[in-house]
Amino acid sequence: AVAEGRLTAAARDADWARLTSTMAETGLAGADLVLTFPDAGPVPLDPPAAILPLGALPPRAGPGRAALIPAAAAGLLAELAATTDAPPTLLALGLALGRRLGWKVLFTGAGGPIDRRLRAALSAAIAQLEAEGINRQTIAAALASFGLGVGARATLPAPPAQAKTVLDACLSAMANQGARLISEGVARRPSDIDAVAVLTGIFPRWQGGPMFHADTRGLLVVRADLRRRSDSAPQIFAPDPLFDRLIADGRDFAALNRAE
Repeated sequence: AVAEGRLTAAARDADWARLTSTMAETGLAGADLVLTFPDAGPVPLDPPAAILPLGALPPRAGPGRAALIPAAAAGLLAELAATTDAPPTLLALGLALGRRLGWKVLFTGAGGPIDRRLRAALSAAIAQLEAEGINRQTIAAALASFGLGVGARATLPAPPAQAKTVLDACLSAMANQGARLISEGVARRPSDIDAVAVLTGIFPRWQGGPMFHADTRGLLVVRADLRRRSDSAPQIFAPDPLFDRLIADGRDFAALNRAE
């Protein structure tokens, strides 16, 4: 940073001067918040301090647990994952730390992070399309024509002949993963999933996010597409029961955003 001119030597030295190191757990006594690796195990402190792992919180995390998933460079979005009985003081400290670092902090449940689950669904759908005989270049061109993975550019490329097949599969898979995230309690509402997808660069901003886009397609259409594909890849396309409940009630994902 100093060599690049982004930080002065005096500021660098001042930053280092604020840091101290210790090899003993007693050196952590009096800390407001202790950050650990996810697999660090118990950290006995006297007096006790708030302990917050950095990384994903597993689906079967024990009671009173929380973890801060650091923000990637793009979007500066961090997820503060917590079980329902996590201490409010721990969540407040995690939120304060994230905001102090300039992150946008999103509260989620255990079993994420959301962006990793969405990327996995998209990758699985792409792999399934390749297994069905669609070549990678066609898939990439179809996704680029929609705005997926193209970054900032003035115009989008023209869609290839098989664009609808590719896009329907990928968008349905992401919407289905989003429904699963809601059903599992990882995401609190569909708009949280859309925010993650847009801020982390998974989904083009002008398309609104996978859950918003599913509403524009229509949940009946999305569910029918999922059912049609589920025989070949149920782990990707078997519709989450949330689709049935929303359709039966005449609602869409946006209705869940308004429910709270």
